[in-house]
Amino acid sequence: MADKKKDREKTWEKVQMKAFTAWVNSYLNRRGKKVVNLETDMCDGILLCDFLEIVTGGKYKNVQRGTEILRVHKIQNVNIALTHIQGDLGVKLVGVGAEDVVDGNIKLLLGMLWSLFRRLRIQTINEEDKSSEEGLLLWVKKVTDVTKESMSTSLTTLSTTVWRSLL
Repeated sequence: MADKKKDREKTWEKVQMKAFTAWVNSYLNRRGKKVVNLETDMCDGILLCDFLEIVTGGKYKNVQRGTEILRVHKIQNVNIALTHIQGDLGVKLVGVGAEDVVDGNIKLLLGMLWSLFRRLRIQTINEEDKSSEEGLLLWVKKVTDVTKESMSTSLTTLSTTVWRSLL
């Protein structure tokens, strides 16, 4: 039972890693940069600062760049990013420190990226003066335009297709 739960958690972690890697890369590719592995590629803070500069239009001073930077410089870089995330963007980060990112703590890194995603993407949704989450749900409903009749027809078509493919 415990093994199944761990397997599910690992699977969910991989899904999140893939999704957030794609999201971060959708911005980093503007500078010709790319994250391959969140655990290792974000640990020096350079790509994290690059990502934040792109999404906010800002420019960070004092970011230590290079291929061989010391741990203290990595921590400084991540602190620059965290200060901006919490201060300028107003994202509340609980229990996430620069050392956690530098050490590759994937759970905390994913939590930080989720908080950033929520702030930068979801909270910018404005649909008929609704809150961000309510606006998102209303937008999805409009885009999908699902009614009981269309859902019933779609399910019937899907069922027929599945049964035919099994015969």
